Amino acid sequence: MNIGEEVEIALKNANEADLLKVLLSATNQELKAVFDTDVWILCKICALGFSSALLHLLDLQILNVNGTYNDWTPIQYACKAGHSEIVRHLLKWDAVVQQDAWKEDSEFHLVTFHGHLDTAKVLYEKYKDLVEDSDICYCLLYAACQGGHLPLVHMWLKPGHDINKLIPFVPSFNQCEYCYPLFAACKGNHMEVAISLIKDFGACLTREIGEHFTDFTSKLVRSLCLVSPSRGESLFCLSKISLEYPLSQWFYQCLNEDNSKQAESLGETIILSVENSLQQLSAEILWHLPGLVQLDVSKNPSLIIEDPLRCSDLVMNRLVSLDVSNCELESISSHLFMLPCLEDLNLSYNKLESLGRLHSAPKNGKWKCERLKFLNVSHNNLVVLPYGLQGCASMDSLTADHNKLVSLCPPWTCSLTSLNVAHNRLSSFPPSAEHFWRKSLKRIFLQHNQFDELPTTIVALDSLRHLNASNNKIVKVPAGEKWRCQLFYLNLSHNDIGTGGRKASLSRVMSVKNEMMSSINFMGAVMSGTLTELYLSANSLKAVPEGIADMANLSLLDLKKNPGIVSLPNELGRLQKLLVLELEGIGLCVEDKELQSLITGLNKKENSTRDVIMYLESKRRNCIPSDIFKVVVLGKEKKMLEQSLVQQLAYRKCNLESIPGDQHEKMLATRIPIVLSQGNWKTTSQWGHAEVWEFPSMKFSSSVLPCFFTQNTLYLVQIEIDPRVTPVSEICLKDLSESVASIQACVLRPEILVVLMFPADISEKEILSTKDELLGKQKQLDFSKVKVLTLRAKSKNHNEQLDKLWQEVETICMTMCDARFEKKRCLTERKVPKFFHQVYKRVVHARDTGNIHLCTMDKFLELIDCSCKDLKDCMEPDYNLEEFLLQTGAILHYSDFNQDLSNCVFLDPAWLFNILTTFLKSLTTYQARISEKEVRKKMEELLPSDYDYFPGILALLETFNIGFRIVDSKNSNILVVPSLLQEHPPSTDLPEYPNGLKAARLYPTPTLPLAFWSHVISQLIAAFNRFSQRSWKFGGETRDSGCRLDLKVPSGIERLKSFKIRRQQSSVGLKLSDKNIQFWRTGIFITHDQGYMVVEKVECSDKNNQKTPGILVSVQTNESDDVKENLRKLATIGIVRDELEEILEMFIPKFSDPLAAELKPFALCPYCHKTAPMLGFVNTDGLHFTSRDC
Repeated sequence: MNIGEEVEIALKNANEADLLKVLLSATNQELKAVFDTDVWILCKICALGFSSALLHLLDLQILNVNGTYNDWTPIQYACKAGHSEIVRHLLKWDAVVQQDAWKEDSEFHLVTFHGHLDTAKVLYEKYKDLVEDSDICYCLLYAACQGGHLPLVHMWLKPGHDINKLIPFVPSFNQCEYCYPLFAACKGNHMEVAISLIKDFGACLTREIGEHFTDFTSKLVRSLCLVSPSRGESLFCLSKISLEYPLSQWFYQCLNEDNSKQAESLGETIILSVENSLQQLSAEILWHLPGLVQLDVSKNPSLIIEDPLRCSDLVMNRLVSLDVSNCELESISSHLFMLPCLEDLNLSYNKLESLGRLHSAPKNGKWKCERLKFLNVSHNNLVVLPYGLQGCASMDSLTADHNKLVSLCPPWTCSLTSLNVAHNRLSSFPPSAEHFWRKSLKRIFLQHNQFDELPTTIVALDSLRHLNASNNKIVKVPAGEKWRCQLFYLNLSHNDIGTGGRKASLSRVMSVKNEMMSSINFMGAVMSGTLTELYLSANSLKAVPEGIADMANLSLLDLKKNPGIVSLPNELGRLQKLLVLELEGIGLCVEDKELQSLITGLNKKENSTRDVIMYLESKRRNCIPSDIFKVVVLGKEKKMLEQSLVQQLAYRKCNLESIPGDQHEKMLATRIPIVLSQGNWKTTSQWGHAEVWEFPSMKFSSSVLPCFFTQNTLYLVQIEIDPRVTPVSEICLKDLSESVASIQACVLRPEILVVLMFPADISEKEILSTKDELLGKQKQLDFSKVKVLTLRAKSKNHNEQLDKLWQEVETICMTMCDARFEKKRCLTERKVPKFFHQVYKRVVHARDTGNIHLCTMDKFLELIDCSCKDLKDCMEPDYNLEEFLLQTGAILHYSDFNQDLSNCVFLDPAWLFNILTTFLKSLTTYQARISEKEVRKKMEELLPSDYDYFPGILALLETFNIGFRIVDSKNSNILVVPSLLQEHPPSTDLPEYPNGLKAARLYPTPTLPLAFWSHVISQLIAAFNRFSQRSWKFGGETRDSGCRLDLKVPSGIERLKSFKIRRQQSSVGLKLSDKNIQFWRTGIFITHDQGYMVVEKVECSDKNNQKTPGILVSVQTNESDDVKENLRKLATIGIVRDELEEILEMFIPKFSDPLAAELKPFALCPYCHKTAPMLGFVNTDGLHFTSRDC
């Protein structure tokens, strides 16, 4: 057997190893002879990809790598088979490739058609210049689509390629008709390539493709466009895929497994084919496709709609919605109006001159689409609306704007709610519309027509809510009594209303002097409570229509471009809901410079509509400055026959040298009105007066004072200091801190003046140093806005000292800003109706002459001759008559609390202070828990007898934490008074849990008012009650007292809290039981089945022995083998922290300041700091991290 036969056998068996043996055993001459004779052998080796054999032969240099077999070279065979290594070796040995890369037998075409990406890249590296031409690349793209190879499609598709054009080079003319990429992909059934060409590259799904490959394109459309097919409904989204001609077969599916052509529809079908290249809409789809309910073919500018093939089948049509807008249609088949199920038809933005072709019009003239509800024919060239609309008995909305309509079709029986015929040539409206649409038509759009008067028929429609008749030539509107529609929106801008010579109803309404129309409101009183937007701009108005002020709900009023309007009536001030007022271009000429300035600022967007309306309302209601100020003085306790600071100021102001004997009362609190004036004491330049309340500093003052704190009040805190007798830190710091903290906790942005009263013989230097020392110790309190004044008591120039104090009070009152607004607004700028001052005088008269201190709300309204509605009367939000009386000190009323308390009106705050302190003084330490019956007995001796005021007073005690109620085991109500509790914690043995967990938090604070602890005790009881399974047990003040009462927190406790409780997720699962509670004046101790908790006041001492108050929270869990269970029990500290920190934020504003590190809680490590509860002190030396760092 010769060498050639052995090579042939090895190639036939495709065995490269056998081939290599033969090649290695033969000589060069023998091999050369074989390969020169049989060129096919080299081609076969390349086709099989025997790279080792080829390399051996190439190294022998005996081959002709460009020889041909059947007109193909070895590299062509390698390219067809995709052997990139063979191709790389051949190219290295100067194998030649075809220059016409677009030809079907070219190397580039072969690797592309057969999908060999790696081989294509090898060729591209060597012969890049052969495929630089975009047309060549496009031909190769076509080949990739023929072969169905998506990676090569991406390789040859270049920027700027028109994916839908024919390839420029074809082997013969008979192949050039459909040579574009998507056709090739569909012809080869390459779904992935076809989808990518359409979705990613915008290939056009042409009519030829659909007709040639119906089955494939059906699958393609379902894969590409069928969105979430559900049972009974299929949505085909064919939008923006350059579709030319959809086939009805796409929307059927073969149900038989043997692929027989038994086709059925997909149930209810929705086809959306927006923004495509549709040229023709198949009659089979629009008219005869079973189950088609919605069809949207809008934005297809070359669309032609075929007529139905069988008119008799139209009764079976189920189409509900059809959109053929933006298609440049010049005509439309009348058969559209014979579809029995059609409800929504959109023909807008076309070139229609009529609706329906004449040759296909219904014989009787009426349309048969009785279910049609929404018809849109806007932006066409219609001159009339067809009579066929009479057949649309279900019509709801008719939109025909931007046409050439000169008349409307006669109204017909239907429930039409919206009619849009704007931008036409209409000059009249059918009178019969009132008969057919009076109870249904809600919106009418008539703008940009040729009406010269507003038809009476329109305003007589009872259900009309929106009317736009702007940009017409209207000079007349119906008289007020003709208007029956309760409009929300009315636009009559850009008309000729008010034109002289043709005096219309509206112009007569505008003329106040016209007796004939003087009693008629503008547009009728029927709209006074409904109209919200009114546009009257660009007319010929000579004045603001009189009845506009009756439109109470008006939010927008447009009067701009009416130069005839020269003034604004004060009655416009009644429009309290007006948000937008347009006045630009009116001919305002008024002597009121302030009003002129406001309007100028309004047009420049510098002022608001509210500013103008409030000014007009103040003029209308004769408003005057709110010049009554409330001053609360927290002074020292008044002794017998001793003048208080307020009395000294009052008599100094009145220039009296002695005090009348009847003024030496033994009342605890006083109320004195003092005149405010500019200059010295004897000036007559009075600008207001102050209602001054003085409350003495005594044991229970801090508990009851929060009842009297209101907004926009000056708080004057009087502190007596003698640093020579007692150090500042031991006496004054506590009083000052507690007073300031109480005010800041109850009042938003309070104005506080601290008066430091020094002895007469102390030096100025000592005064200044004491003042600096005192304020220096208050760095933790928010003292940045607290004013401090120093005075010498009973000095030779005592009157001058009083002058200095009162001048400071007057200065603060003149500059004090409204606390409700972030932006500064002086209280002196506020104006209230004169009626408010009259009511204020009635209150003062009833209090002073009638000796009335407390009454019910009904009695109070009778005294001041007002109604509940009058109390809510206001000039600006949140400052009504009731709030005015509160902020001026005329009354105390708690309207936001429970009914019993809100029914009580306190006319004399001094009297209320006296009865509260008298009641508390009557109790002993042993009466810190007193039965409700005993409380009633004591209170009834102090309260008026004309009404049962006790429930209201009891609610007052609970609201301000003066006391809180509990229910014992006998269901008897008990009032607990925190200020009467014992000062020190009870003597009790704390349970020991060696294996339990402990957590402690220390809150250093500048001060801890007694009211703070009242909040803590009541809040914690209510908070722990939320996590309870059974009732509490109420422990005695000492361990051996034997007092054990079940405690149930009333449901009203949480409702009466002064702040919102936050709930931590970690605490929700707690179920506490077997609870026992004990508390004292400054602490609370709770034990339960999972451990115990103590919150108490402690004395904090540092390494320098400096002492400051603090709050120590200790939580201890009982023993458990499960670590996770122990940690869950420890979550009770979350309850405490939620409550405690919210109370701290209320009493100490600086607590929420992230820069105030000294107020942050310390997390006490149980191993480093052996703190124990109920010892009363903590050593803070060595504390180095807060709970945020823990």
